[in-house]
Amino acid sequence: MEMGHPRVHKTAKAKMLAARESHRRYYQIHKEHMNAKHHMPCQTDTPSESKLDIMTLEECLFIIKHTKDRLVAHAKSPQAFAEELLNQYIDSVPANDEEEDSGSGDIGIIEGEIEMVASIHIEAHRGQDTIYQINEVCQLMKLVISLLEDILCLAILSASALAEVHFLRELMFQSNK
Repeated sequence: MEMGHPRVHKTAKAKMLAARESHRRYYQIHKEHMNAKHHMPCQTDTPSESKLDIMTLEECLFIIKHTKDRLVAHAKSPQAFAEELLNQYIDSVPANDEEEDSGSGDIGIIEGEIEMVASIHIEAHRGQDTIYQINEVCQLMKLVISLLEDILCLAILSASALAEVHFLRELMFQSNK
């Protein structure tokens, strides 16, 4: 008969204290990066984008799906698309029986396709960037929850333990300053 791992934390309080310590270690390692991210100004790729242009997660996912569908409709297989484009370029090279290197073809064929795919890429990034901003909000919420769990763990132990740690300025939010 196979047995699972023995329980690491025998009580809910022990589990909560271990979680608190884990959150504290994580915060100590990542606090500079986390604080820097919260104080960074919003950056936009194009000047026409507004900082007030707020989208829901559903709208962001729709944009990404829509751009993926446009790309797949335009180039079903990246390899086949590239080969077809190469063939179009080769066909545009003028035939000259006298010389091996008869000049160059119409590079506009390739440039036009790059512009088309780049425009699809930019549109997809608009949705993806907003999702990243939503993720930053989630990270901020996670930080707030960690700070509150820190207080809760000590409050469960006792009010005097909480008061002592607060007086010693060892609470997570106190080391953030």
